[in-house]
Amino acid sequence: MKLSKIVIAIAGIIFFLPFFSEEDIDEKLKRLASEVAEIAQKESGIKDQLALLKKRVMLSETTLIKLKREKEKALAELDIFKKEMEKFEEEENKVFSYFKNRVKIMYVAGFLSEYRTLFSMESTEDLLQANFLLNSLAMKDKKEIEKLKQIRSEKEIREKQLKEKILKIEEIERESLVEKEKLSREIQKTNVLFNEISQNSEKARRNLAETIENARKMDLYFKDLNFKNKVEMYGKNILLFKGKLSKPVKGKVIQGFGDYIHPKFKTKLPHTGIDYEAPYGSLVLSIFDGEVVFADWLSGYGFTVIVSHPQGFYSLYSHLDKIEVKKGDVLKTGERLGLSGGDPTKNFSGIYFELRQGKVAIDPVPWFRE
Repeated sequence: MKLSKIVIAIAGIIFFLPFFSEEDIDEKLKRLASEVAEIAQKESGIKDQLALLKKRVMLSETTLIKLKREKEKALAELDIFKKEMEKFEEEENKVFSYFKNRVKIMYVAGFLSEYRTLFSMESTEDLLQANFLLNSLAMKDKKEIEKLKQIRSEKEIREKQLKEKILKIEEIERESLVEKEKLSREIQKTNVLFNEISQNSEKARRNLAETIENARKMDLYFKDLNFKNKVEMYGKNILLFKGKLSKPVKGKVIQGFGDYIHPKFKTKLPHTGIDYEAPYGSLVLSIFDGEVVFADWLSGYGFTVIVSHPQGFYSLYSHLDKIEVKKGDVLKTGERLGLSGGDPTKNFSGIYFELRQGKVAIDPVPWFRE
């Protein structure tokens, strides 16, 4: 009786245990790896955004330091000007003193004294001399008046310039402080967002790790090498290997990433990958763990292999002479997938290689080690 209860209990446990087929676990691993990649991209984007915000804060602080120095310089110039004002006042006082004496003389001599002087002359020579003296006196008066105007004008212009300069500096200073405060608030918000995404990232990585660990316990993991390689593939992050990947073939780059001018037709053409020159029949290797999603003839590319890597990356190897893998094969880093052929339209032996992040072609060169 006891034995039958135990058998029933075990049967119940087995019945309710989740059953995963190869297809189920593969889809789950793909989904979780995609989530990890997507969150990692967001995380990277927010890190870049934070770095940019911090640079802008540094620029704002540098601007404030520069403005502070300029303001101190302008205030020092204003202090010097105030001291120079004493000289202006001395000059003004000299002119005022001159006119004060002139007015005093005119008062003592009486109204129209100049004319009386002219009419009192007894000879033409004395009259001419008196007229010359009076004209000289008038010219001196005019000169002193113009001098006084110039002193006052220079003083007003200089004072206005310095005050405007200080006001402008203070205005920019206020704007820079407002910008700095705004940036600080943005940094706080971005930090909050970054922390939330980091938590989601940790959760997604944990879920992926748990699923991989569960897959490692499946019988299929021990029986099917391809399935085992696929499970281990999802545990790797290509983003951590930027600048560390091996090149797909031993050869030199003869056409880099980016638009180029066609040597014959002189037209601008897109070039979303790189051309490697290598001896005919050279080994072509997978740059990273991945699953072959295409292995056949591709119009315009010749014999081509496309490998899907974790985190939504794809690598393309074309102009092959021979394909040595098939769709569904899981490749490890450095595993051979074919032999190099060449591009007859460009008259070279080697391969054409592309690296894509999702649908976007990216420059592969920074991903390879020197």
